[in-house]
Amino acid sequence: MRHAKAGTAPVCQLLAAAAVLLAGSLMAQAADSQQARPQTGQSEFVAQAQPTQEAMLQLIEGFMALSPGDRSTLEVAQDKRDAILLTSKGSPNDLYWQELARWGWMRRAPVPEGLTQAGLADRFSAWTTTRLGREKIPLLIRIANAGQES
Repeated sequence: MRHAKAGTAPVCQLLAAAAVLLAGSLMAQAADSQQARPQTGQSEFVAQAQPTQEAMLQLIEGFMALSPGDRSTLEVAQDKRDAILLTSKGSPNDLYWQELARWGWMRRAPVPEGLTQAGLADRFSAWTTTRLGREKIPLLIRIANAGQES
């Protein structure tokens, strides 16, 4: 996590407040999801603990630390059910999407067949957003973007 510099207290306060709101929203929905849990074998459900305030701050700061190009990939695909996001293995996006997957917001997807046939599949990671991610990622992006504008 980045360290706060002098003059960034308002941004840090905004991020902390937003993280609390987002974490609270997630916890409230967790109880609802227990009643509407998909049947075994459905890939959209990931039984994970809800992010703590510290974890939410790290997710927000992680998004803010991505390059504009890396951020734009997630911004475009954030609410698209069938979007497959492709990135180089070990890239900043790959590492960030692994963190989102830890909380059930993204999951790995098959690498496109053309890359597999060309013998390039081992160089790429493919990802897609989950139902929960399509609900939460837009809020995370709004919070991060508001923090950058402050």
